This record gives sequence, C-alpha cells and structure tokens, in this order.
Amino acid sequence: MGLVDLHCHLLPEVDDGSSSMATSLKLAQEAVADGVSHLLYVDEDGHYLLLEMPSGGVPTFARQLVFELLQHGVTPVIVHPERNAAILDDPSILEAFLEQGCLTQLTASYMGTFGKKIEDLTTRLIEAGQGTIFASDAHALARRDYELNEGLAKMAREFDPRLAEHYRRNAKRLINGELVRMKWQPLKKKRRFWLF
Repeated sequence: MGLVDLHCHLLPEVDDGSSSMATSLKLAQEAVADGVSHLLYVDEDGHYLLLEMPSGGVPTFARQLVFELLQHGVTPVIVHPERNAAILDDPSILEAFLEQGCLTQLTASYMGTFGKKIEDLTTRLIEAGQGTIFASDAHALARRDYELNEGLAKMAREFDPRLAEHYRRNAKRLINGELVRMKWQPLKKKRRFWLF
C-alpha cells in the first residue's frame, strides 16, 4: 500500500475543491505521482470522522459536538488545527479537544505553504506528539498542490524516520477502522526575550 491521504478535495465542484473534472483528473495524477494509493474516505464502519472547524475560530458548540460523537463511538479527527486562527493564537484550545479524545490531521502547513507562523506551530505540534496523521488537503489551486510525501520526508529529517513511518501507519489504521491513540504532551512555552 502506498501513501494514504485522508483529506483531499478531489471531487469536482464539491465544497471548496477543484472546479472541473479536468482539474480533478490532474489532481489525481499528482496524487499518484506523489505515491498516494488511497484517498477520500476514512473507515467504512464510521469509527472516525474528519472534523473541520471554520478557519476563523472554534465554534462554541464544538466541545459538545465532540462529546456527542464520542458517546456514539465516533472519534473526531480535527483537520489542520494549525491553520485555525483561534488555535494559532492560543494552542491550548487544541489541547482541550485532545483531552476529550480527538485525533488530529496536520497538512502541508509543515512545508511553509501557509507562512512561517503556521509552519512553526505545526512543528511544535509534531514535537509535542499532538499530530496523528498528515494529509495533503490538496485542491489543485495555487499553493495547494501535493506535498504529502515531501512533508513526511521533512519529518523524517527533522525528527526521526520512525516518526514519519508512524504517521504513515496511523493513516492506514484509520482507513481500516483500527484503534489509533496519541501520546501527547502540552506544548512547551515559547521563551520571550525582553530588550531594556
């Protein structure tokens, strides 16, 4: 099995995905060239659900929604939390969801696609064990091309090849409906330097 991409906007004219079938086919070709063999579903038994929050913040009902999903045996996988404005400003918001039992999916933000601040938070989330899988979130739009394999290669270089392999295996476990757990810790506080 090649790479598993659990968050990709391949279907034409659905959500904010590709604008045409031709674009979707080009995106599918890019996925195959990047080593992807499986995309666009989680597990058929419904143990996992991708949960995408608005990019501008976290809705007040989100924690209750997560609670209800978990009560029904569904584990939410929060997609690209590093790009959520509220979490970017206060990463401890994400930790409350992790304490509830959510998993997370990080993206090409790790490659600097969305700027240095988001790249830095993605790196800190990886370092603290607050990531579960990588996905492309590819749209075949400018700055949204396939970087899944490149992101995993960067993780192998900067952290450990075993960690990148762990992310790969987690994606396969999710599509098979197998148990995935996180061993995470709170983010280290950033040091602040004052000039007098």
